[in-house]
Amino acid sequence: MKINGNQIKRILKSNFPNSKFRVNIVHYTYDRAIVIKTDMLKMNSDLIHEYVSLHRKVINEGILGDERFRFEELENLIKTDEKIRDNIYRILKLNGIQENVSKDEKTGEILLGGNIYIDIEFLE
Repeated sequence: MKINGNQIKRILKSNFPNSKFRVNIVHYTYDRAIVIKTDMLKMNSDLIHEYVSLHRKVINEGILGDERFRFEELENLIKTDEKIRDNIYRILKLNGIQENVSKDEKTGEILLGGNIYIDIEFLE
């Protein structure tokens, strides 16, 4: 199936009319990556760095009070973003667009050629 970024954007906009999307299809020698950026996601790079920093602190020394509350708040944002990603993947799949990654049956190694990757990211 031949797809382009505009088709994917139309599908997403019809399901999420109040959201913004940027779709880019990157062609590699043998594979493709569909990169979807959306304002539906809330975890930007600054919040991810904050979460990683707090997570390290949880592991190494523990956190209490406001830091603990903030850590839990960020964890909830991550869970919400995952639900949004899952919903986008589901809608794309219903429209015949899905990841397709060929792997070696014995080793699990990703095989070269014909793979389609889908990445859903925060729209900066």
